[in-house]
Amino acid sequence: MADRDVLAGKLDAIRSHIDRVRRSGALDASRFLDDQVVQDAALFNLVQATQSAVDVGAVLIALRGWETPVSLGHTFAVLQERGVVTKDLATHLAELAGLRNLLMHRYGKVDLTRVHRDLARDLDVLDRFASSVSSLPETST
Repeated sequence: MADRDVLAGKLDAIRSHIDRVRRSGALDASRFLDDQVVQDAALFNLVQATQSAVDVGAVLIALRGWETPVSLGHTFAVLQERGVVTKDLATHLAELAGLRNLLMHRYGKVDLTRVHRDLARDLDVLDRFASSVSSLPETST
């Protein structure tokens, strides 16, 4: 029961962070690119949603005793190998995990134009992931 509660909370967090990005106005290019507060809010919530997706994956993997991922991005490859997500979804989620690392650890300069270009797609990817996991019979929330 506790594991289902953790999953439900993480899935709710993903959806909440997606909604915050959408409500922030960040999907409007000029608003995103010209307003550092909008950028910060959008990037923070994108990182949080991505981290929650990684956490969901880690819980599912642990519950089922599957291969331990060697990186955040590999979490989604393990889920894809087990049929939880499609290859396309796993690839996009791994890319988001990479962006999360870049943003969190400042490994390099962030191309805000590119982030904005991909933002709507990234939110959709996270939403599709949450829906995919929610529809698993043993994790329905």
